[in-house]
Amino acid sequence: IIKKDGKEVKISDPNDANYIDSVYNALDFITEYNSLRMDAGLEPVKVTYTLMAKAIVVANHSAVAYSETPAEEPDLFDETTNVSWGYDDPFENWENDDEANGNMMDENVGSAGFGIREGEDVIVNYEPYWSCHSLVMDKSEGLHTVDEVFSALDDFYMKE
Repeated sequence: IIKKDGKEVKISDPNDANYIDSVYNALDFITEYNSLRMDAGLEPVKVTYTLMAKAIVVANHSAVAYSETPAEEPDLFDETTNVSWGYDDPFENWENDDEANGNMMDENVGSAGFGIREGEDVIVNYEPYWSCHSLVMDKSEGLHTVDEVFSALDDFYMKE
């Protein structure tokens, strides 16, 4: 557990979006997102660490913030955000939603981050959803390919 500004961040909780396995899985979803974009004739997005961090915040926030009010996508950041609750593959949800699909397939989007929160504590409108996925998209700088981020994570976590 890390304490930041008096709040606990549980980096060892396997359900949390900042858990290392969740980050690796999130990168796999960005790979899937890039395949969808390329199939549509669009350029693949690159990854920024900032958008990955924001997507993690959105996934964790969205998984627990709406247990007493109707679920809606959070407006935490200026970037475009898609949130999906209860889908193993959030793209199934987003591809069938005109606004979310338009966000994903915007030709001006150049970068993205992805967050995943899973577990029985994902509650929306008092119902268990078991998963929350967030995709944060932007046209920002500091871009990295998905492979570069995988490599950076491997270098950091696989150090001896």
